[in-house]
This record gives sequence, C-alpha cells and structure tokens, in this order.
Amino acid sequence: MNKTYKLLTLAAISGVSYINAASIQVGDLRLPSANYNGGYTYFDAASGGDLTRAVSGAPVGVNSTFTAVTQNSGDTLDSGTDIGLQTYSSATVIRQLNRFGSDPDGPAGAAGPQRAGGVQWQIGLSPIDGYLSGNSLDLTTLDLRLLTDPSDDNKSYDVYLSYTLPADSISILGLDTSDSAGTNNYNNVWLPAQSGTEGDIINGTHKLIELNFTGNMDTTINLLPLYDAGVSDVNLIMMSGAFFSGRTIGINDGSGLFIDTVAIPEPSSAILMGLGSVAFLLRRRR
Repeated sequence: MNKTYKLLTLAAISGVSYINAASIQVGDLRLPSANYNGGYTYFDAASGGDLTRAVSGAPVGVNSTFTAVTQNSGDTLDSGTDIGLQTYSSATVIRQLNRFGSDPDGPAGAAGPQRAGGVQWQIGLSPIDGYLSGNSLDLTTLDLRLLTDPSDDNKSYDVYLSYTLPADSISILGLDTSDSAGTNNYNNVWLPAQSGTEGDIINGTHKLIELNFTGNMDTTINLLPLYDAGVSDVNLIMMSGAFFSGRTIGINDGSGLFIDTVAIPEPSSAILMGLGSVAFLLRRRR
C-alpha cells in the first residue's frame, strides 16, 4: 500500500478531509546565473559538475549536479566542435549538444561517428525525507519537469531517466566523463535507446522518456511511485545523435522538481474525530 492510499484510507475512517496545496518548486534544473555568464564556456571532455541554482523561498532545497559531456571528448578543446554552456537569469543554454550526426545503427549500415554528446542532472531525493518527517507531512506529488527551447526545431533529442530499482530490473547509470566519453556514451546510452520505445527500460540502466523529440519540450515525469518504492537517487539525461553544430538548447524557467504534501494528523486527533463521526451516525439511527 503506498503512502497516498494509506492517507486516503485513514481519512475515510476518521472523517478527516485532506486538501492538497498548490505544487511547490523545491529544485531548479538551471545553473546559477553567475555561472558561465558572458560568452560560451566550452568543455573537453566534460564540465566539472555544477550545483544547480537554489529555489528562493522553497521549504526544502533539492539541488542537482549538472554535467555537460561533449561528443568529441579527448580532442583539443575547440569551440567549433565541443559542448558549451552559457547562463542567463532566465535560462541555461547548451551549445552543440552533439556536433556531428551520430551513426544511427552502430558498426553496420549508415556512416557517421560512433560518438554522442549529452547532459545530465544527478538528483538526490534524500532532503525530502527530512523535510517530511520533521514537519509531519506526507508526499502526494513528486514531479520532475523539463522545459526546453531549441534554436532549431528540426533537430531531434532524447530524454532518459536512470535509477536503481530491482522491481524494474534497472540499476542507475551516469554519463561517462572520461576522455572516451563520446564513444562510451554512444555505445552504452544513446545507441541502445534508438531501437526502443518510450517507457522501455534500456540495457537495464535507463528508462526511455522521450525519443527523437523535436521542438520545444514540456515533459513531466512522475517520481512519486519511485520515491514510495525507496528510490533515493535519479539521473535525468538528455542526449542527441543529431547535427547540432552551432545550435543551442535552452533549459527554461519552470524546469525542476515539484512537490505537494498533506499533513499527517496526530493519532489522538484522528481517533477523536473518528469517534465523533461514529457517535453522530449512531444518533441519526435512533
């Protein structure tokens, strides 16, 4: 029985009504506006891993660690081929998510480099545990939302979610950031997903959320079932095998983690209210 169902059952027995508050943002997928402001900063093989910006006024902070990995890792740092980052107050912009069109079917068939670039958010959910227990709250919503704005609406990109959950036969995977990252991420993450369908678990390591998506994205992933099952860490990965030379993808305001909660009533209050409801029913029957 999940937490939400247990609360609804308790409410039905005790006569307590629960009203969910509006969703509260507790995590932001954008980088702080002071990071990489001005011109683009380029990376080979990968950015060092930056904490995403805090959400002002959030009751609990759930930062993630953001890493950008170039398709052409191991080469000399080059603004014409490597991945770049730029930040504004409103968005984090990724340039050349994938510089060259990747080989879509591996060693055989169509030509193209067997490398792929991507970005990753490593998100730890454990701060939510302390917030809930310290405030006698239960979680009713845990949503991860991604809003993007590409400069070229004809170039496709994918979104994956990785986590560890034996019931789903999946173990968490992170993007490789070594000098061989472009090749390893192509072989282990991007290429296997190309023969899957959305919702599939790929290679026992990542779930396919969006495949060959084009244009502005507004996708929301329900993490509540994973949280209720004990998942404490997730990796959100965005990759492409398309020709993104000189093109950008913006991560927009509204991208992040959102929660709804309900108060857990004290046992004595719930019992008293339940007894009051029973007494009222007995009086009506006389």
